Amino acid sequence: MNETIERDLMSDLEVGIWLKRFWVESTQAAIDLLLGTALMAMRTILEGHHELNYPEQVTQLILKSLGVSNDNVGAIALKALKPFPEE
Repeated sequence: MNETIERDLMSDLEVGIWLKRFWVESTQAAIDLLLGTALMAMRTILEGHHELNYPEQVTQLILKSLGVSNDNVGAIALKALKPFPEE
């Protein structure tokens, strides 16, 4: 996997832990979970074997695995993302 992606993911994960939004026993295990889940979810989407709200379902499962409370998972998973800046 690209070292930049892993480094950025590690940084985001550490911030979430520091803010007490995430709780994980091992940051490396959390990174492996996130990257593995993301790769398989992309594959599932590309192969067309998914439900309409599949990305949100995967996001909710990831957030739950990081220790985010059930009360917050839905709101976070459905939050609109900011568009990337145009270059």
